[in-house]
Amino acid sequence: MDDKRKYRRFQLNLPASLLLENTEAPPVPVTLIDVSFGGMGLISAEDFPVGTLISLNWDRPPFADNGAVSFKSRIVSSRRKPSQPGKFSVNITFLDPDPVLIQKLLHWAQMQSLIQAKARTRANTSARSGGRGFF
Repeated sequence: MDDKRKYRRFQLNLPASLLLENTEAPPVPVTLIDVSFGGMGLISAEDFPVGTLISLNWDRPPFADNGAVSFKSRIVSSRRKPSQPGKFSVNITFLDPDPVLIQKLLHWAQMQSLIQAKARTRANTSARSGGRGFF
């Protein structure tokens, strides 16, 4: 697969909400699945037209120093997830993001990725040794 992405992506699994700009629609719950300096991937129960302007909101995300965080964004793709009936894979691009906040998010996501990889390695080692470890 030829990945032509401009920035490196980091895996996530965070709940958030999406607000459609210039509407009275209620927030849509989403799950953030990856992030890069330019945007994010998410899973939603709703499909969105490409070009839709949104605000992606978190209440007290683990990477922020205080309170809620919001990113003004635009939908760049939305497609049905065959592996998850009733779900859509949605990609967004940030519009004028705070680079310091994005760097904090990316650093946090990278650290989480390393922690998860270490946990997988431990689980694999434990499984190979019959759960006895090395002692």
